[in-house]
Amino acid sequence: MQTLKTSFKLSLLSFVGISCVSVLAFYLSLQSLPAWALGQTLLCGLMWSWFSILHTCGHNSYFKQRKLNHLIGHLASLIVFIPYFPWKYQHQAHHLWTGNNDKDPTHFYLKNKPHPLKLRFFEACWRLGLPVCSFVHGSNNFWSTESLKLSTHNESQLNLYRMSCILLIVAHVALVFLLQWTYLQIFLLPWLFFLFSSDIILLSQHALLPNLKSYKQRQKPLPVTLQNPHSRTIYIHPLIDRWVLLNFNLHNAHHRQPNLPHYALHKYEFEPAHKVQLHEWISYIRQFTLQEIFWPQENLTPLQQRESYEI
Repeated sequence: MQTLKTSFKLSLLSFVGISCVSVLAFYLSLQSLPAWALGQTLLCGLMWSWFSILHTCGHNSYFKQRKLNHLIGHLASLIVFIPYFPWKYQHQAHHLWTGNNDKDPTHFYLKNKPHPLKLRFFEACWRLGLPVCSFVHGSNNFWSTESLKLSTHNESQLNLYRMSCILLIVAHVALVFLLQWTYLQIFLLPWLFFLFSSDIILLSQHALLPNLKSYKQRQKPLPVTLQNPHSRTIYIHPLIDRWVLLNFNLHNAHHRQPNLPHYALHKYEFEPAHKVQLHEWISYIRQFTLQEIFWPQENLTPLQQRESYEI
């Protein structure tokens, strides 16, 4: 089998290429309507490209140098508005406890069902197609003190966590001060697109799949060799998957080889236990309420509660 690993040359080429396209997109977004529309279209796609880079840096696999990963990761965080170290620590813990929603700190806010009025509000947003999942997930995992305590292990990590959040806020406050209304002209539409699309893409990775808590299985972390049944891969179009999402959609392969950089993941020969096309996933996930997705009846998965086709 071909040896796959981080390559400084490929990482640098990836970073420079995406940065150049981003500069072009920002420039076009400052022009008249036709050019603005093209720039915004590019930025909408680039949101996922930068998120994939943030994701790779969080695994310390974009570059071999840890400090360089932190530097590029923070740059990516400024674009997607996700603080770098909170993302990094949460995501590492997620890989450790994949398949066990009772242990996975990214699910801590799901342990208790919300108050009926709040749940009704969430369900209404979900039915209307509003990005309630992405918003609640982001605010609870990356901007929450409770989440901070769950995903960090010492004072040094806590300080890095706080530093990333402060840096992100200060940078964007400065941008608002400098750009004023132009700030919204550049960022508003791409961020909205990222939020709305995140609800669909991020839910596809683990939602409506068996988890260890449901089946009263062992409470130890699963090795990467056993995580395939607990993840799902989604496909949109080969060009989009490879050059926009930067292979972020190959989630089963990523859980099997979490330290592979994004540009090597599609070369890893691996058959996902669950895979689906985007349009099929949208049709499928919209059959369920949020309660069925996140708070199923005890000892039952949502698929056991409702007759539905497998996906």
